[in-house]
Amino acid sequence: MAERLQRTESEFKHIFEQNQANDSLISIAKEKVGIAEKETQEASSKVSDLLASVQEIIDELENLPNIDEEALNQLQEKYKMAEDCVKEAKLDEKLAALQQQQDIHNSLIADYEKEIMRLQKDVDNIEQIARALPDGCFNRVELEPQFSEYFVVDSVPVDITSIPLLSLLSKGNSNILVEHLIF
Repeated sequence: MAERLQRTESEFKHIFEQNQANDSLISIAKEKVGIAEKETQEASSKVSDLLASVQEIIDELENLPNIDEEALNQLQEKYKMAEDCVKEAKLDEKLAALQQQQDIHNSLIADYEKEIMRLQKDVDNIEQIARALPDGCFNRVELEPQFSEYFVVDSVPVDITSIPLLSLLSKGNSNILVEHLIF
């Protein structure tokens, strides 16, 4: 029983260490989620800047009183540069990748938290079992008493080996059936 308790304590320590490792993994995952959120905000900022540039071009086009070839060429150049920036930034792809990473991290965090709760229940159960077990020696109860060669009849011990039939029984000869025994 003491060996089982030691084994259980060893398992408990292993589960506890695993729980601490999971806590550090959760912290790392949370940091990555924070980084992903920051990158998402930066991408959103770039999109806002590019949209402002496009809106500026549209406003200039609308405010042109007469069509000036040179101004039109400059606007076309600005538009092409803004379009190239959008293509180079691959914002849609980056945003989709960041959102996918965030979903994965959120899923991992949820899985880790479920695993931690399950392990905590196991730890609590093992601790409860360990508290319920006695600290000291364990009393072994004999389920089948040993056969004695003496009976007590009228407060006098009687050696049953002197009685032929009982002598056979005391020597482990269990094939004999005793129907009536009178003392």
